[in-house]
Amino acid sequence: MANDLGAATAGVDSRGGSQDTDEHVYWHHMARPGQTAADAAQGFADHIAHYSSSCALEDIALVLHAWQDSYSPAHRGFPQWHGFQGTSLLGLLNHGLNDFIASNGTYDAAKNKSKEIILDRMSHCPNLCKSGAQQCR
Repeated sequence: MANDLGAATAGVDSRGGSQDTDEHVYWHHMARPGQTAADAAQGFADHIAHYSSSCALEDIALVLHAWQDSYSPAHRGFPQWHGFQGTSLLGLLNHGLNDFIASNGTYDAAKNKSKEIILDRMSHCPNLCKSGAQQCR
């Protein structure tokens, strides 16, 4: 289960339409072009609320990915996402670097939030961790 959830969470970035500038920006804690941070924050909250009670692995991955991106320096404050076509090469490089460079405190905060989400889903989804005869608890 852990490997599948990790792959699904990382895989959110490559899901079809994931990098579009529509409602999928909330999957990444970002704003649509021209959208205010406050409006994006509401869209993010709605996204989290919609998927947070699901026991489906893909839905849990959407919640994890969105929260993990919220800790990235490249995603803080709901910056506007103009898509790959609307962002310069320098802008994409800067974004990528900021996604990978984080302080230990930022990393720990993201890790702790992820653990909180996973433990919550495990407590509400008794079949989530079953793999054959094994459990992940």
